[in-house]
Amino acid sequence: MSLVGLNILVTRATVQSEGLSSLLRDAGATPLLYPCIATELIPLNIQMIRVLKQVQDGYFDWLIFVSENAATSFITCLNEAHFTLPKNIKIATIGNKTALSIQKAGYKVELIPSQYSQHALANLSDLHEQKILIPKGSLHDGSLGRQLSQKGALVNEIQTYRTVMGKGGVKILPLLSNNSLDFITFCSPSAVKNFKKRLHLEGGNLLLVNNIGIACIGPLTQKAAFEMGLKVDVVASTHNSTGLVDSLSTFFARETPSQF
Repeated sequence: MSLVGLNILVTRATVQSEGLSSLLRDAGATPLLYPCIATELIPLNIQMIRVLKQVQDGYFDWLIFVSENAATSFITCLNEAHFTLPKNIKIATIGNKTALSIQKAGYKVELIPSQYSQHALANLSDLHEQKILIPKGSLHDGSLGRQLSQKGALVNEIQTYRTVMGKGGVKILPLLSNNSLDFITFCSPSAVKNFKKRLHLEGGNLLLVNNIGIACIGPLTQKAAFEMGLKVDVVASTHNSTGLVDSLSTFFARETPSQF
């Protein structure tokens, strides 16, 4: 696996960028950080404390986490409220990193679908009248909750963090002007949307990236890129950082300079 000599832009939040950056460095690439998203915890409020108390009291059958941010923010809120999870609650997550966040807090994860998607979680069996809580961010679209409700589940959602514009990192306009970027990586739809916003705020536009490769971690991120008018060259076969780097390596192994 070799990406030697390539400059690859990483648009993940600063606190989540090191895993992908490390994998890129191991493959020989130079990761360039340009955070397009950041997260902020929602301060504890009366509604949140009421729901967290219900969790501790065993009201919910399932907790479902669709992202690492949802997991870490929920655990932080739970701890700040001085509550704990009951032993009988079942936990499902999308992705191993999300599961690891829960496990580090001392809790067991019941289910990690092999396919990293909300659709896979919506196929949980025996959902009739099961009480499910979905911690979420400000950009969560609610589609998972709707799918679960259609299957007879009793779904509640709680917002534990908000997604905001990232800042810092490399000066992107000189890199674009000098054709110094080979690929841009996106790991979430919000990163795609905020990339466009941040680029515009800094005096650029998407026309400047027409000749730069675009790599997405999964189909939802790919869809967001398409909707922004971006041509996607690589979609990770496995929807995590390792899969993204592996798919980039496969792409460059089969492409010649004249083809790319």
